[in-house]
Amino acid sequence: VSFEDVELFLADDVARALKTLQAKLDFDKSELTLFDEEVKVPLETNSAGQFTVYLLGPPAPPETTFDQSW
Repeated sequence: VSFEDVELFLADDVARALKTLQAKLDFDKSELTLFDEEVKVPLETNSAGQFTVYLLGPPAPPETTFDQSW
């Protein structure tokens, strides 16, 4: 399986998922609208400038631990 085949497969899955969610992208407003209820989800970009969508909320910050057992 080539990278191009995997990329096309993932693109098809993403397109199918967005269609199921009745998604509408609005790049002017940087938001994604979902479902008939028109739920608005903000579009964000990562450090590479790629759009990211957090449908379940933003990722939790990494937990920090401090070892006090010295």
